[in-house]
Amino acid sequence: MGIAPTTPSPTKPCQRMNCSKREPGAHRKRADLSSQLIVQPSQCGVTSPVAALLAIMTDPQREIPRARELPFSPWAANSETNTPDTSGWLARLGRRFAIDWPLKSFGSTTITLLFFWAYFWILANLDRPATVMPEIWLDQWIGFVPSAFPVYLSLWLYVFLAPAVMGNKRALVWFGLGMGSMCLLSLAIFWWFPTRTPTVNIDWSLYPGLALIKGVDGAGNACPSLHVASAVFSLCWLQRIFKELRTPAALQWTSLVLCTAIIWSTMATLQHVALDVVAGTVMGIVFGAGSLAQAKSTA
Repeated sequence: MGIAPTTPSPTKPCQRMNCSKREPGAHRKRADLSSQLIVQPSQCGVTSPVAALLAIMTDPQREIPRARELPFSPWAANSETNTPDTSGWLARLGRRFAIDWPLKSFGSTTITLLFFWAYFWILANLDRPATVMPEIWLDQWIGFVPSAFPVYLSLWLYVFLAPAVMGNKRALVWFGLGMGSMCLLSLAIFWWFPTRTPTVNIDWSLYPGLALIKGVDGAGNACPSLHVASAVFSLCWLQRIFKELRTPAALQWTSLVLCTAIIWSTMATLQHVALDVVAGTVMGIVFGAGSLAQAKSTA
């Protein structure tokens, strides 16, 4: 006895897909019902960061901002101690010397030669008398220290360190523009308002190194101290570079101490008085901060 095959009754497309004859407003009703079932973070006593995260996850209209990925974060920190992670700083610092080294060498040499050409030309062609800068109590307290001469000369190593460890051309350009603008302003001041240090009763022949400097330098370049301005300008840049490279704090403090020693040496060698130093410090900070603001990053 055979069983007759049964044929499945046809199902309407709207019953199979359950979408073609949907009740008007059904989607909105389900969304409203879902929102009523969501427990608000404020009702559960959830902490603020968790509450903010839940608000983002349950709001379909809100877009989660994406952070820009960086190949290297200069502010990475140790999660346990919340201190900057300085591991590998020496390798990072060493690699900086190889970046754009022909441009660094050419630019530093060119700017230095142009500066000294203009500097000595102005000192040789001054046609107005130089005003003597007054001394204050700080000059008397520091006095004359002949052994400060090597520290005075160390500026010419210190000032070239910042561009040597620069990491991109934009930073190099703004460093050069900042330093060049500062030197031009100083030279203009020397030309229009020449100043000199007070005369002292010292036999400079007893100090050959200082005698050479005194013989090369002429009157008219006392205030502001460009020696101090260059040191402070370099300090501003080096502090930014060392922080971005996550170097140990000891290296940053060493840079600060060396800059302070160079500033002291300008008075200890009687090359400048305290008022010259103050003016040079202000100039270095202004031009250093201004150029750093334009450079954005040294990495």
